[in-house]
Amino acid sequence: QSDIQGKQLFEKVISGKYLAEYFNRKAEDLQIPHKPCRTSQDLSRLSQETKDEKANKLARAILERSARLVACAFAAMYHFLGEKPLTFIGEGSLLWKGWHYTTNLQEQLHTLSLPNDAITINHIKNSSIKGAFGLLTNARYNK
Repeated sequence: QSDIQGKQLFEKVISGKYLAEYFNRKAEDLQIPHKPCRTSQDLSRLSQETKDEKANKLARAILERSARLVACAFAAMYHFLGEKPLTFIGEGSLLWKGWHYTTNLQEQLHTLSLPNDAITINHIKNSSIKGAFGLLTNARYNK
């Protein structure tokens, strides 16, 4: 149901923007009654609740898969770029507030045998507003 149906599929299985809708559709397919999720925050809350075990497990599985796929993308970039430590800017509440999201991401990086210092994720307030040039300029002058 996105504006770009059939495209950018990887984003749609990792991005908080799409995960709630994915949960709703999957729960419907599996005939799991639930209150529809509208946001990744709803999905994270559902992951923490225990009153609806099937919906809870599905929500957790979707969030875990997203985090692990992000880790795989990070690992691929790390290897492709010559195994030098990389720093990413992490945007969005899913990464920082999603149910065990960063823990699952870090565990997957470990499973993929990346060194502990291979990937760093920084949270920079308003990074999407500052833009790439502003972030590069800010990083250069804040060293």
